[in-house]
Amino acid sequence: MSCLEIVGAGVITIIVAIGALEEHGEDLSPVDQAHRDYEAGRIDEHEQEHRLAFHLDDRNEEIREVVRQVNNVGEEISKDIAREFESLDELRRADREDPTAIHGVAQSTADAVLARVRE
Repeated sequence: MSCLEIVGAGVITIIVAIGALEEHGEDLSPVDQAHRDYEAGRIDEHEQEHRLAFHLDDRNEEIREVVRQVNNVGEEISKDIAREFESLDELRRADREDPTAIHGVAQSTADAVLARVRE
């Protein structure tokens, strides 16, 4: 086997391994996953920036911390609310119907969230 064939076989092995990791999902941070999705062409630059801003922005954590104190608001709902609103101030100014546009947020939960952030 020539050196070129050995190197080629090694490169193919690495490519297959990377593909297997991506297929089976490895435990990447959301920031790393956003970078990987952008590099692989699964998301555009705008979406990458949106995801990075979401995961790196302290305002996001502030919103999540406050709304998680409401009954029926867990991790996923708090993330969805934080994605929808830029800040606690924006959430405070929201109309009663705004949070219900988020999948999984019932009117009673939206009312409780708005009451909590307006305290």
